[in-house]
Amino acid sequence: MEYNVKSYRTQSFKKLLDKLPTNIQEDAQKAFESWKENHSSIGFKPLAITSNVVWAGQVNTRYRALAKKDTDADGTSTYHWFWIGSHEDYNNILKNLKNMQNKISSFKQSAPSPSTKSLKMN
Repeated sequence: MEYNVKSYRTQSFKKLLDKLPTNIQEDAQKAFESWKENHSSIGFKPLAITSNVVWAGQVNTRYRALAKKDTDADGTSTYHWFWIGSHEDYNNILKNLKNMQNKISSFKQSAPSPSTKSLKMN
């Protein structure tokens, strides 16, 4: 089953991919070909922490890839692949996202309420 999607590799993705060993580059290509036929074949899933804007896929047991999902006016999904790296680096990215989300949440909770009083400017 082929999906009606568009897919692009960003320059940052290409640079990261080019730095990986040849066998990992080959695994990435095989995973991509498999993904084109069946998205779930690589464990392709949205990251809830990103409000499902960023999706993750498994290249092999040790490497992951990330894509940003957009939807065109006609409903076609477009994935912009922007990162590929080790599972360890992937876990660090998720940890950093969670930390950032926690900081934003605590900021929102501690922010003072806007004043309804008017300020007089001289």
